[in-house]
Amino acid sequence: EDIAIEDYFAFIRKRIKKKLKDQNVKVEEFKSSLMDGIDIKETIRKWPTERKIYVRNERPIVGKIDTLIVIFDDEAKEENEKYPFKLTWWAEHDKESDMALYTTNPGEYVIGPGIAHVEVGGLLTIFPPGRLRPVFLEEYDFEYGNVENKAERLLKAGIIYSSEKYIIYIAKDHPRPYFFNLAARKNRELIFYSIDNFSTESLRCVKHVHFLRGRYLRKIAHNYIFL
Repeated sequence: EDIAIEDYFAFIRKRIKKKLKDQNVKVEEFKSSLMDGIDIKETIRKWPTERKIYVRNERPIVGKIDTLIVIFDDEAKEENEKYPFKLTWWAEHDKESDMALYTTNPGEYVIGPGIAHVEVGGLLTIFPPGRLRPVFLEEYDFEYGNVENKAERLLKAGIIYSSEKYIIYIAKDHPRPYFFNLAARKNRELIFYSIDNFSTESLRCVKHVHFLRGRYLRKIAHNYIFL
């Protein structure tokens, strides 16, 4: 399950970086260089009237994506919380990301001895790991002024602890302007993507996860967790 989750995070980073790259392409009239190849679509569209060839100038993306925030439910009203359980989850090795998330109570759906199924309301992932402090610990509340709910706390943590240029926020609603300004002050670019751009089935591996009471349960977990 850990591998599936990390693979999906890598897929999201790759997909969004491709979108950024596509947005950074400039289509120009062919003069002396084919640059990054002929833009077939633009050339065909204008050929009947202009009889000109258009080429692609693929300007490189400067910066990487290390931080993702995925919000399924911002739970703006915290009375009768659906997702009361909050934790920070540090990587066990350099192939995993550091995570912070809020979920349903692990005691609500126990599927095996010491094995619980939870539904995730929102999560933050940073890769490579090694920088994230406990996001929900009260002693760090001073870092989270101006946040209105758990989703915004994850977003602010992502901005605080990111080390690369791009921070990706996937949710139903845009974040408040405050967070775009905060990211800009850190020389980061906060990018919003609607969660509707991702299929429910593909998101399932990060929305529904399992907690084990201890590592010793890994040897029997396959009897209760079916991926």
